[in-house]
Amino acid sequence: METNKDMDALHGCNQERWQQAQESEFACWGGFEVGDGDDWSGYWQDNINGYEDLEGKTFDNVIEVGCGPFVQNLTKILEKISYKKAYALDPLLDSYNLHQKSRLYKVCESLGVIKIPLPLEKALSFEEDLEKKMDLVICNNVLDHCFDSDKCFENIYKMLNSGGYLVFGNDLKDPQDESIARDTLHPIMLQEGYLNEIFATYKTIYKKIIPREECRNPTATCGCFFGVFAKI
Repeated sequence: METNKDMDALHGCNQERWQQAQESEFACWGGFEVGDGDDWSGYWQDNINGYEDLEGKTFDNVIEVGCGPFVQNLTKILEKISYKKAYALDPLLDSYNLHQKSRLYKVCESLGVIKIPLPLEKALSFEEDLEKKMDLVICNNVLDHCFDSDKCFENIYKMLNSGGYLVFGNDLKDPQDESIARDTLHPIMLQEGYLNEIFATYKTIYKKIIPREECRNPTATCGCFFGVFAKI
């Protein structure tokens, strides 16, 4: 039987382990030669109600955290809303930007997206104060690539204005599948109960959980969690 200590260990990792994950992430997406591509953005959109809960709304400040080299989640949502400023945050952002070939670079240049080359755990150390500034945070397929999910959720909550929206999607992992599911790219494993506790402090606008057999990678995931939540 898993203890609380065992479960806590699944939600974080040391810096050495996370650095290995970052190096693997960079290599996986093409490193300095990364070009146009996609990171399952259609999968997240389809399962988060097509982002219909955001359609036609106005958000002054929007950020995609853990945007990767493609920022497809951000661009799909920006097409459906009105906004004033958009931000993209990723610890590898400067590396993906280096040769100006990534979709991220093109999108940020064309839409005036403000780039933040930091991990989500350190987002509030950005030179521009982000606390209580964001009206919409997008966090799809991110948390299991981080090194401290508790800190990530704490920072997301702090970034959001009262009534601000969080779009969230992430694979769920069964601790019994750890030898498969906790690979180099995924140092953290999230469970449904843990996420339900996190989002109990939010108002649920939309929520959906699918079983293993409907997931994009049923070998390594036992389910997938999707939702739109508002900060109370």
